Amino acid sequence: MARKLFSEISPLTYKISLVPQQVQRNVQDRVSRAVFTKEHQGQDLPVKIYAHNSLIRRRLGNTQPELQEGKAKSLAIAAPLVDGVVIRPGQSFSFWRNVGGRCQGVEATWGSPASSRANASVGVR
Repeated sequence: MARKLFSEISPLTYKISLVPQQVQRNVQDRVSRAVFTKEHQGQDLPVKIYAHNSLIRRRLGNTQPELQEGKAKSLAIAAPLVDGVVIRPGQSFSFWRNVGGRCQGVEATWGSPASSRANASVGVR
């Protein structure tokens, strides 16, 4: 049996393991002096440079429907927070700063969802 990582022991140790990474990210942001965009335009801009349309819920192999529903809920939460963001020259876009961090839901390990954790809380903040 493989040895568990500190973050895998319990929910508390997971939260503890996040702190150094969050501090490191905040220090990197300050040292780099990156200017993150905060401006939101309430109305559509006059010119559309790029548009993309894809299926949100689709059946791929043995993908669980709960995961597809969770993806749809996550996109429904994120889309209004990202729509209308204006990124000016010299500014950086940060998904985390505009939408927020992870929320309770299905966790992925090495690119695969932990299927035993797929439940009704998927995509719920």
